[in-house]
Amino acid sequence: EDTSKRLLRDICVYSILYLDNASALLRFVALGNAGLQAFMENESNWYAASDSNLNLLVLHAMRILMQSLRLKGSIVQNMDSLSPLEQMIYTQPKQRDTLKIIPIVANYMAYPFNRRFSVLSCRLLRRFAIEFQSSLTACLDLEPDQVRMMFLQRLRDELESDDLKVSILDFVNACIDKQPGLTEAFFRVSYDQVSRHNFFLKRTSESESMCDGIIVYMEEFLETVEKDPTKITNDQLKRIMNLFHSLWKQGLQSLVSSLLKKPNFWSSLCNPIMSPPINNYQYS
Repeated sequence: EDTSKRLLRDICVYSILYLDNASALLRFVALGNAGLQAFMENESNWYAASDSNLNLLVLHAMRILMQSLRLKGSIVQNMDSLSPLEQMIYTQPKQRDTLKIIPIVANYMAYPFNRRFSVLSCRLLRRFAIEFQSSLTACLDLEPDQVRMMFLQRLRDELESDDLKVSILDFVNACIDKQPGLTEAFFRVSYDQVSRHNFFLKRTSESESMCDGIIVYMEEFLETVEKDPTKITNDQLKRIMNLFHSLWKQGLQSLVSSLLKKPNFWSSLCNPIMSPPINNYQYS
């Protein structure tokens, strides 16, 4: 029975990656905020329509796309060769790109009628970051400030779900491994700004705080675990701990050099190890 299920799964994945089903699936994903919002504005009951057939269709298409990319390794040996589906997704900006899948998926982060879109958008972007061998930054066509506004500002919002915040941190973690351009944006790596366009033409203290880099949250993590090491069991804090691990794994400790200069950095980071064991929990 398990063999039959795997065979059926592999057939479905192959048909999506390599046959005409690829373009049909991507057209549903590429419907975009404008198309969905136009549909919602014609509905009399927005609350009921948020789980309508059209919204669910796009959500299911995004899930199928994400799982197909994840399961590609089960049907091919050479993961470096792109399937027709991946070729349509990972079109370079200078090439003809009628679907614009990557920026459209990113824009679902701002879809106001169904919160599941932002969570699934972030998870799908993470999959793109892992699989895509070129720069996602170029495909998104966003300034670093805009990238931080789109993702990291949501970590501050108490009304956002924990699932979304965990998905954002997972996305940042994937970018550390695979996407240097987005990593620089998330960690707010500074370069000469004279010749670069700034998202905020007039910098203020408020606009600066709105574009905080991920290092601010990592600093708050250190303060939290220093005061109460038991909070390391929190899903969001575990993801921030994973960021430290990925930075050291990739040799990018310089991105947190300001934290390393603090005299209590290592004592804070290792405080959960030095504290009494937490039941049913293993520290990273």
